[in-house]
Amino acid sequence: MTQIAIHGFAPSTYTRTARMAAIEVGVDHELVPIAFGKLEHFELHPFGKMPVLTHEDEAIFETLPIVRYLDRIFGNGALFPDNSIVRNLQVISVANDYAYRPVVHIEKDNDEQRAQAGRVFNWLEQQLVNLAYLAGPEFGAADLFVAPMLDYHRHQVGSDFLWSDRPKLRAWFESVSRRPSFLDTGASQS
Repeated sequence: MTQIAIHGFAPSTYTRTARMAAIEVGVDHELVPIAFGKLEHFELHPFGKMPVLTHEDEAIFETLPIVRYLDRIFGNGALFPDNSIVRNLQVISVANDYAYRPVVHIEKDNDEQRAQAGRVFNWLEQQLVNLAYLAGPEFGAADLFVAPMLDYHRHQVGSDFLWSDRPKLRAWFESVSRRPSFLDTGASQS
């Protein structure tokens, strides 16, 4: 059997994304706690971030390449279907560049962060007007990046603002939150 190790911490949204991807493509993995900030951590990831995937002789750092690797090696393109690859990458870019900081690291009483998070939530709502998932009719890589961020956000600051006037986003999240990959990787999982 193929041994995949994902080095990181369960509460990390990016580690959760990588773990969800492994489950979605049907490959078993082991979550290996990372020696955060120690020499062995920097030997795996030169910038001291997580997650890192190790498989056979490969060590892959950064979540997007990890998800792409899992999809190409084990998923036969299920997470990046040809008809929605650009859209998946666009949503992932928005998640990484504009959503992560105000959505995951939001301070409850910071109006500027709240406004930035609101713009992200409104944009996501618009993406779902005619789609079941963020990049198309099927679950894909974009959903893997956004769902852990929104889940983390709702656990940290509540969901009232998140779901307010965003019924499509709420329905999407409820759908994704029933998937085994989401359930099996909850932040309390290790």
